Formats: sequence, C-alpha cells, structure tokens
Amino acid sequence: MTWRVALFRLWVLCAAMFVVAVASLSYGQLRQEFDAISAQNRSQEVGVVLPQLCANARGVAGLDYSTQRGREPGRWDVYKDVKPSNTCWYSKSRFRRLYPEFDKLSDTQLVRMLYSVAHEPIGDLPDLWKSLGYAASVAFGIPLIVLLAGGLLFWLASASHTRRGIRTEAGSRRSY
Repeated sequence: MTWRVALFRLWVLCAAMFVVAVASLSYGQLRQEFDAISAQNRSQEVGVVLPQLCANARGVAGLDYSTQRGREPGRWDVYKDVKPSNTCWYSKSRFRRLYPEFDKLSDTQLVRMLYSVAHEPIGDLPDLWKSLGYAASVAFGIPLIVLLAGGLLFWLASASHTRRGIRTEAGSRRSY
C-alpha cells in the first residue's frame, strides 16, 4: 500500500467521524427549529389569533372576540371589565368578517401589522434551509478543504522529491 492510498483512507475515516460529530452537535438546534415550525403549523390549523385594541373592537365580547390571549371567546369575556387600552383577540375568520377594510392585505401582512400596532411580540420562524445548509457546509466543507490542502502538500513534496531525483540521475552535482 502506498502512502497516498493510506493517507486517503485515513482522510475518509476522519471525515466520516467529523460528519457524524457535526450532525450530532447540530441535531438539537435543528430539532428545535423543526418543532417550532411544526407548532406554528398546528396553531394555524386551529386558527390565527389577531390582536386589536378593545377601543376599536367590533362585535360582541365572548362571541366574536376574547379578552385573553390564547383563549376561545366565552361567557367570561362578557363579565370582564375591559378597558379601551386592553387588547382583544380575534380568530382570523371572525376578524376578516368584522373588518372588511383589511381584505386587501395578505394574512402575513395583516398579522405583522396588527401585532406591531398592538405592541405584541411576534416570533418569526427560523429558516430551516439556512440552518441545514450551514450545518452541511461545515460537515462536508471542512473535510474537503483538508483533503485539498493535504493533496496539495503531498503533490508539492512529491514534485520536490522527483525534481531532486532527476537532477541526481542526470549527473548534476550542483548544490542548491
């Protein structure tokens, strides 16, 4: 077995171990991002909840909107003392029906606008392809760079060794 084959096998082994290490270290973060997207998709199936200042509320409390975030409208909303500065929460379908002036906005634009007006934080979802691409570029890019650098060093060493061998065989006794 030549040195070239032995070093290549060593590189394959080290690269495989490196890919497994990067995958195991990146798994937790990627799993959290997939779970966040999954939770967002599940909540969209239930219905998007939109904030609106209670001073501008339309409809009937407990029937069309809720006075508490994350809660379906119910009879407790009728009895609650609501101040105009409080936030009332609508389902997307009820909001669209009661506020036809927002029909020209897409769902994403409507959510961003209403949450910013109500000063409510909105969590943007992570970009899975960006995170996955970064992990893959680290996992495969670094071993590839090591392979190219090692190949270049091996080529330079063999070229230098070959050049000396040719000069010696030709009878050149010059010292460099």
